[in-house]
Amino acid sequence: GGPFYFAWAGDESDTVMNYLGVSNTFGQFDQDNMNRYIFAGYLNWANDVAARIEAHPEAATVKWRLDAADAAAKTARKAFRQWEYDAAAAAAREAWEQVAQAAMTLGIDTHVGTYARMIAPTGTPPREGDPIRFPNN
Repeated sequence: GGPFYFAWAGDESDTVMNYLGVSNTFGQFDQDNMNRYIFAGYLNWANDVAARIEAHPEAATVKWRLDAADAAAKTARKAFRQWEYDAAAAAAREAWEQVAQAAMTLGIDTHVGTYARMIAPTGTPPREGDPIRFPNN
């Protein structure tokens, strides 16, 4: 209260990380963070696999898919710059799907399982009940 009331009033965010307990929902702040992460992840995956596709001797046969992926990636970046994170994530996924289809056509492994395992130091995805791991353990 008193002259520091603004500190508490400004903390009423719709997120599980608030301190007043006014909400435990997955609010806009959390959704934006999630979609920014998804946007970056899909575009990173697409870029990694696209480089291997372009090095393939039959890359020209799937050029139309890479062009579609590039157009979707441009749409994703534009939406991201405009803070439209859900649209950015959706367009980035479209870019990834086009690249993944091109890779499958050429028989190139997309290493999706590798990416999923990168989040855990043990090489296996975490399960409910696993202890929280930190870089030093």
